[in-house]
Amino acid sequence: MKIKYREFGFYKTFSYRLKTSKERYRIRRSSIPRFYLQRTPELIYIIEFLKCDGSISIWKIGNGFGGEIIFSSTNNSYKERLISLVQKQFPNITTFKRPDGFGISSLVLSALLSQRFSVPIGEKEEMKCIIPKNFEEAKMILRSVIDSEGNVDAYSGNIVIGNISKEYLESYRHILSKWFKIKTSYLSPTKSWGRETLRISISKADNLRNIFEIGLFNPSKQENLKFIIESLNKYYIEKNYLKKKIKQILINPKTINDVSFEINLAPYITRRILRHMKIKKVGKININNRFNDLWGL
Repeated sequence: MKIKYREFGFYKTFSYRLKTSKERYRIRRSSIPRFYLQRTPELIYIIEFLKCDGSISIWKIGNGFGGEIIFSSTNNSYKERLISLVQKQFPNITTFKRPDGFGISSLVLSALLSQRFSVPIGEKEEMKCIIPKNFEEAKMILRSVIDSEGNVDAYSGNIVIGNISKEYLESYRHILSKWFKIKTSYLSPTKSWGRETLRISISKADNLRNIFEIGLFNPSKQENLKFIIESLNKYYIEKNYLKKKIKQILINPKTINDVSFEINLAPYITRRILRHMKIKKVGKININNRFNDLWGL
């Protein structure tokens, strides 16, 4: 069996046999009784996470090779959820702690994930999402990409997902559209570590409610999404009452943050109400400015 790996920008090949004594020793050291990659929703989630916010490394050690899989996350509760998903897919696997997540030391698992599911080794380049075979797999892909690469902003009221691969974002957009009827739009790209990051946005209320009902595994992002949904629900239920209350608040000069705090809604919902009321300024702030009025500058 031949596996490709990347070393100093060049592709080379190496072969191994699981039945050799050397590989049996390696498997025992990794505490993995056997390797199998049965396709499950949990495996789909793990693979998409590795493509976005993880990494696989394979390197040469003397006459042999070493392999390592890294999962990056600083959220402790989400980190525990990730570890449980990994251990469910690969029973009795041993993980090691890192300041920014956790890892797995295994050459065989690194090579198999890369070969069978096209998880990049080393630096990420052009790639695609896995094509889901059923609705459960599609939900796992939706969750995994937002949990790893998504920014659920409770103040701007949308979800922004960034990736350096346009092909990857296009394949993700296709999955959202086909399986969930969720439409996305491109934002202006940004630069990070000298590379251009492309971004897409999910902003419509129905789309956000749909994602919230499916549920994210990252608790902080799910909590932010809950705040956005509650703000939307409160706005639609109490629209007329909120408008009257805002008129009373605006008797004295206020910032957007002051108003949103007093009516207990996100600033972007407050700005929406003010636009419906045809109020162009709050104090000295133009409400059409998406950045300054957000922080009351």
